[in-house]
Order: sequence, then C-alpha cells, then structure tokens
Amino acid sequence: MIKTVRLEGTTYHDLPWKFEAGTQAIAEVIGLGAAVDYLSELGMDAVRSHERELTEYAYEALSEIEGLTVYGPPPSRRAGVISFSVEGIHPHDLATIATATRSACAPATTAPCRS
Repeated sequence: MIKTVRLEGTTYHDLPWKFEAGTQAIAEVIGLGAAVDYLSELGMDAVRSHERELTEYAYEALSEIEGLTVYGPPPSRRAGVISFSVEGIHPHDLATIATATRSACAPATTAPCRS
C-alpha cells in the first residue's frame, strides 16, 4: 500500500503492508454496519434468547444420536457453538457430510432441517 502520493513522489508503507494492493474493504464495512443496525433493531436480548433456543434444540437432538459425544458445558452455559464427535467418523469426513446436508436445507429458516 502507499502512504502518500504527491506530485513530487510517492511514499510506500512499511513492510509487509507495502505489498498489500487494492482498495480497502469498503463493501465489507458497509455490510458490517448493516448487520449492526439489524441486530440493534432486534435487540441483543432477543438475539441471545433465540440463540439459546437453537442451542438447546441442537444439544437435545445431538444427545439422542448413538455414538455421538457432545463436548463442553450444558446448553444453559454455552454460546451457539456445539463441539461434538461421532464414533468411527473422522472429523474431516463429518465436516464434509454436515456441509453437504446443511446446503440442502432452507438457509433462511430456523426450522430444523428434515432432509
């Protein structure tokens, strides 16, 4: 990247930033601003409540699967992430299956996937 440009010359940024090219991430910043506005309008208490409901549902559903081990605290003490393993399935293979299954679901709904 360039620090300054003048008629008399250009000043380049220090390493390693001088090799970064292009415009700053303007679209991403605008998108982040829109996301913050949306979440602020919903209210973070409502967002957390919805996250808690989804986490409880997922935790209960995963706990019913034979050979699946859920790691970490109970739903009341966790965020919206659930770590688990399935006996006999390598984690990379499981991630591939989960990604393919999720892409078959309607991404704009919070209803459970029934594929």
